[in-house]
Amino acid sequence: MRQELLSREEAVNRLSTTEGLQEITFEFGGDEPTFSHHETGDSVGLLLGNDEYELSEPAFTKVCRLVGIAETLLGKFPRALLVPLLNHWFSQRRGDMKCLLDRDDLVVAFTKTGVVYVPGVQLLEAVEHALTAKFGNGPFGYHHVFNDLTETQLAVVTPRSTFDVKPGDAVNFGIQLQTSVLGEKPVVISAYVYRLACANGAISCDNVFTFSRRIRSTTMPAWVEDVCLMAADKAQDEFDRLRALANTKIKHHGGHIIQGLFREFALPKDTREMIATRLVDEGADSLYDVYNAITSTANTSDMTPVQIRHLQQAAGLLAKNHDFCPTCHRTLPEGSN
Repeated sequence: MRQELLSREEAVNRLSTTEGLQEITFEFGGDEPTFSHHETGDSVGLLLGNDEYELSEPAFTKVCRLVGIAETLLGKFPRALLVPLLNHWFSQRRGDMKCLLDRDDLVVAFTKTGVVYVPGVQLLEAVEHALTAKFGNGPFGYHHVFNDLTETQLAVVTPRSTFDVKPGDAVNFGIQLQTSVLGEKPVVISAYVYRLACANGAISCDNVFTFSRRIRSTTMPAWVEDVCLMAADKAQDEFDRLRALANTKIKHHGGHIIQGLFREFALPKDTREMIATRLVDEGADSLYDVYNAITSTANTSDMTPVQIRHLQQAAGLLAKNHDFCPTCHRTLPEGSN
């Protein structure tokens, strides 16, 4: 299944579900209740001074999990009993917490106070600025765009950086971004290679930059733009690795090499079977064919963002370690020969 590039409008629309959030940091502890329950609508409110904000279902679930109330218990006990438990837990401790409100003043999430909310569109624009500075104006394409409060994944691809791996088989350079509104995943920038023929993508395994929240000398968008420029400087290295894959023939040892790759990447059985089926159907003359079978499998419609990222990273690792041992047929680290 092809995963065609999205337009900018489509990408921004997907990111818009977590845009425009308001941060409120509040202290808890003491005799005053933190939460309230209303029989009408069976709703739960967060009490902040003279104001009250209704909790969304995910926010209520998360705050219950925080105090040790398992999600499986939420449907077994009425909220009128659960809210006093929440208030007791918060009254016995002193500290602070941050909540996020949507445009309707609904509490959609709780998070640590050290997590800074940066809208995904701001980070997207930082990636675009870097690619424009390095390669020129787009129009850019956007690949595997996923966004919710816990995880954001997307790749920005530029048509102005193109390489022919083989005649008629072109790839474009891009940048892959991982982040999380709630800080549940690190902010990671990686080089990305997009194959035009099958709309596949792969994530570099070593042209990767992870944001540290201890960095105080720059903002997150500025950091994203800086490291995207650094990743873009290595575009030709990523392309050369694909050329090396295409030149690495596996015709006589393909089965052993592929089984070794499956073990090395710790791919689940059903994923291995999908990749193997593609290799049987399409043939595998070189490691580049294996690479494409892996990235094509990442386009399967029922893949989760985590599964897609794992497969794309596996392809990136294969691109780096494109040599294999003539005796045991395992891939070798780059530069071993």
